Amino acid sequence: MDKTLLIANPMAGTGWKGRSLNKVVRRLKEIYPGLELVYTKGSGDATALSRQAVSDGYRTIIAAGGDGTINEAINGMAGSESILGIIPMGTGNALAREIGLSLNPVRAASMLANTTSKKIHLGIVNGRYFIVGAGIGFDA
Repeated sequence: MDKTLLIANPMAGTGWKGRSLNKVVRRLKEIYPGLELVYTKGSGDATALSRQAVSDGYRTIIAAGGDGTINEAINGMAGSESILGIIPMGTGNALAREIGLSLNPVRAASMLANTTSKKIHLGIVNGRYFIVGAGIGFDA
């Protein structure tokens, strides 16, 4: 059985803590029976957690949070064969919008059951990877 890790950012979005996450976890456990859940506590945690998950042999790493959480996860996973799943729980959810993923976290979790993975190109600036866009100046 493939190892699957859910990295959840409880500070993403506006007050989702517990509201949708329990439903998301239940749905994901139907898809990935051995699902493990960890929470981020601060900046950089999703990178460290995803890097450790890759090192520990996790096949699928799911990031539940906003664009920042996803960005951190890809920075820990870049260059590996692990697969990134996305549960949009942020305020902007630019990547989820770009790829047509449902912005409803439970529906997004269900969509993971019926999708195939694709390799995509990452951008890199100053040693950090990005997936949708990079900002400088005011928007950064």
